[in-house]
Amino acid sequence: MPLYLYNMPTYTKLAIAPETVRAAADIPNLYGLKDSSGDRGYFRAVQQAVSGKPEFALLAGVEEVLAELVGFGAHGGVCGGSNLEPELYVRIFDAAARGDRSAVEVLQKRILQISAGVYRVGEPGSSYLRGLKCAASLLGLCTTVMAEPYVPLSPAEQEQIRQNLTKIGLPS
Repeated sequence: MPLYLYNMPTYTKLAIAPETVRAAADIPNLYGLKDSSGDRGYFRAVQQAVSGKPEFALLAGVEEVLAELVGFGAHGGVCGGSNLEPELYVRIFDAAARGDRSAVEVLQKRILQISAGVYRVGEPGSSYLRGLKCAASLLGLCTTVMAEPYVPLSPAEQEQIRQNLTKIGLPS
C-alpha cells in the first residue's frame, strides 16, 4: 500500500526531521511527504534532503502557502479548500508552476478569503476542521456529523459560515 509521511507539528508536537525524511525516502512504498507545518524553511530543508529522490513527492498541506511552495518545487498540495472549490486549487497550482505571478496573486486572494471565511469561525484549534466540515455540508457534500472528539459548529457559527460562503460566491 502506498504511504506518505505527514508532518503536522501543531498537533503532534514534533516535526519529522529532514534527515529522517531522507532516510524514510528509501523505504519501499513510501511515496512522499505532506507538510502541514507552513514552515518554508523546513520545507526547503526537506527538499534539499531528498534532492536525489525526484520521485519522492513533496506536498503542501497549508493552502495559504501552496503557490509559494509550488514555486519552490513542491509537487502539489492536499488542501482542505479543494473540497469546496477544486478548480481554484488546480488553477493556482498551474499558475505557480508556470511562474505566473499576477494570476497567483489573484487566485491567492480567493484562497485567503476561503481561509478567513471558513477556517477561522469557532473555537481555535478545531476551527479549521469544523469550519471545513460545516462549509462542505452547506454545499451539499456531506452531513455535519463529525468524528469524536469534534462536534459541529453551533447554529450561529454555521450561519456565519453560510454568510461567508455567500460573500465569497460559493452557493450555500
